[in-house]
Amino acid sequence: MDALAPPAARAPFDAWLDAALRRLAPISPWAMTLLTMRPDAEGSDGALARLIASDPALLARVLGAANARPFNPRAHEVTDVAHAIRRLGTREVWRIATVLALGASARIRPELRPAKRALWAHSFTVAHAARGVAKAAARDGLDADRVFVAGLLHDIGLMVLLSVEPQRCVAMLGKVADPAVGFSSQVERDAGLPPGARVGGEVCRRWGLPAEIAALVGAHGLVHPLDLPTPLRASAAALELGHQIAERTAPPEGLRREPERDDAPLLRTVLRLPEGRLDAIRASIAAAGPKIAEIASTA
Repeated sequence: MDALAPPAARAPFDAWLDAALRRLAPISPWAMTLLTMRPDAEGSDGALARLIASDPALLARVLGAANARPFNPRAHEVTDVAHAIRRLGTREVWRIATVLALGASARIRPELRPAKRALWAHSFTVAHAARGVAKAAARDGLDADRVFVAGLLHDIGLMVLLSVEPQRCVAMLGKVADPAVGFSSQVERDAGLPPGARVGGEVCRRWGLPAEIAALVGAHGLVHPLDLPTPLRASAAALELGHQIAERTAPPEGLRREPERDDAPLLRTVLRLPEGRLDAIRASIAAAGPKIAEIASTA
């Protein structure tokens, strides 16, 4: 019997997750620090520069991204992190470093690497859109950076499954590639996999990420935002609306999924988001597309 058989076939979910995490490469400590960093906080530029410079592998990858054409169209060589921050801004370098540090944590079989890149591109696109929604929403206490991190991690459970359940994921992706089928929780079940969202939420908890982020990741796609506890609703609504915008504007290659619900007007009302802002967010996704693709290609 497969040592990592899903809970329905072998053991309770927690036992499956324990076995899965023993097989999963440890998350980079730099990724944990980056995920909880506030890029606009005083002194964050210096802290970010020191963190990246302390890891030669991360430093090389960040500088490689900063010198890539989408970020540096005039080909002005970026030679150190401080230079990258001056050219691109603290927030942009933080985003690049976070995705690269997270992406390096998963060991993926060669045949699944295109799916990994597509998921990272999708996750970054959702994070970008959800942050735009959160910034534009007229709701007090809505933390746009926290929504960005939740968007970046919303499919981390699928990344885990790609790493620890490769054979089942190959079978699932064969079906997902069919536009008539697409990705859904039913396709996950048919492949004998636990829900990716639930895996992601539990992984975030075990990594020690803030409880709100773990709850948002674990509920995404499984629980409607308005059915969550009140403190989570606005963030969950921003994440869901960002996801719907991303799915329609820049669907992930080979992983096409039409949103299971289309309640954008309701979510926009809950968030008190001006209708015209949606067009601006869609345009920002299109403009960021080359940068997102560049980062995803190296994750």
